[in-house]
Amino acid sequence: AIIEKMEINGQDMIWTLRDANITVENSQINNTTDMCIDEMKITFENIIIKHFIWLGSETRSPEGKLISKKENIEIEDKNAIKEFKKIFQSYCRILGHSELKNQEQNSYLFTIDCLKGVCEFILVFKNATSEWDRYKGKAWYLD
Repeated sequence: AIIEKMEINGQDMIWTLRDANITVENSQINNTTDMCIDEMKITFENIIIKHFIWLGSETRSPEGKLISKKENIEIEDKNAIKEFKKIFQSYCRILGHSELKNQEQNSYLFTIDCLKGVCEFILVFKNATSEWDRYKGKAWYLD
């Protein structure tokens, strides 16, 4: 999914996504097939951002020789929201996400690509709601 807009409103975070896929496990879907949504708004309530990391990288020659290396940059949890706001300033897309089980609250690990680089963070929230008006078609992975 492409993140078109992110904003923090008090303790809540709101994402506007384009081309998001919704699975039949979602209680709000009224289809028997996973669907793609043209535009979706997700509101995460009472958020905490933890373990924010700008991911490092390596550049290698065709022979496998290391040309350059950039180390991970870990951000202290107390500065995570401030650092997170930096990715609002440019185009972003979600590369991956996974639910972290056995947590007190809802916790997801997100990997996001933006102009500044690729970052990972844990988003903890009390509740999330999603809203959309129409389906674009079947989820891309079904065709």
